[in-house]
Amino acid sequence: MGIFRGVSQIILTRAGLITDSIMIGGLGGAFFNSGLVVLVSAGLLRAAKVPFSGISIACLFLMGGFSLFGKDIWNIFPIIGGGFLYSRYKREPFGKYIYISLFGTALAPVVTELVSLGRMGPTLNYVWGMGMGVVIGFILPPISAFTIRVHQGYNLYNVGFSAGLVGMVLASIFKSFGHTFE
Repeated sequence: MGIFRGVSQIILTRAGLITDSIMIGGLGGAFFNSGLVVLVSAGLLRAAKVPFSGISIACLFLMGGFSLFGKDIWNIFPIIGGGFLYSRYKREPFGKYIYISLFGTALAPVVTELVSLGRMGPTLNYVWGMGMGVVIGFILPPISAFTIRVHQGYNLYNVGFSAGLVGMVLASIFKSFGHTFE
């Protein structure tokens, strides 16, 4: 399978958290997708004028690693966009929320899940999935600000905890409407 065909297969396939991108898009497609995610993330860190530090390296490695299962170059943008909108809403620089947005893409598979499982037609499913991704990205910064006391200021743990809380609420809502996760 070619690299670009592999990446498109990764993007178009339902992306549950344990979806193996190598199996779906081949070795080249999976690593190309991972490289694109890392490059976009590094570009966002640079554009936000964030000083490069240990958390930057951890963030880039996590973005690259998780893009080998569940996260792809397409489904990360709504959540990052939601974080950007939150920074505009608070009238603060996006650099203050860039790590929350990038770590928050742990919920990126939700975007793909909503797009692929919706029953409203392709266009509305797309709008629904993208819109929910933006909402997730928008609510993660205030939730993370609230939960920071649990992990005493460690960004990685705090955003993971916040994303887990949001994910549990979303899973409960989906299950209440009859959706079963495979």
